[in-house]
Amino acid sequence: MGNLHYEGADRAIIHSGDIKQPVARLYLLKDGWHAKLATVHTKQAWSGPYDSPEAAVAVLLGSSVVD
Repeated sequence: MGNLHYEGADRAIIHSGDIKQPVARLYLLKDGWHAKLATVHTKQAWSGPYDSPEAAVAVLLGSSVVD
């Protein structure tokens, strides 16, 4: 399961329990939510758009969000 931490209306972090070690960062762009993997630093690190941050967690981690 993934944890979702909002940093504002247009940014969020996906982490698996330790917020200092994020799995990905989410950004709300014009066409929806986009994810940038924290450990990959190439253009392949980006994915999306997603309808919601929760949808991004489901695709990236294959699980649901834990509050």
